[in-house]
Amino acid sequence: ARRLRVFFLRQLRATGEVGEAARRTGVAISTVYRWRERDGAFRGHWDRLLDQRRQLLEDRMMGIALLGEKMAVFHQG
Repeated sequence: ARRLRVFFLRQLRATGEVGEAARRTGVAISTVYRWRERDGAFRGHWDRLLDQRRQLLEDRMMGIALLGEKMAVFHQG
């Protein structure tokens, strides 16, 4: 089960979504929430990963809000 927890945390880091990380790990979402409830170290890793993801998203959104977002625009085709 430890290897699955580590793999789940890697998937959570990659996706930022608990359900998708559980699916990629091949375990039920209820299982990962049970791990979270029972294992304080696992819960701490989970929380830190999601906090990091949130911070990255906030930074990205702030950059877009302040500077706009560059994208290619094709005029007449």
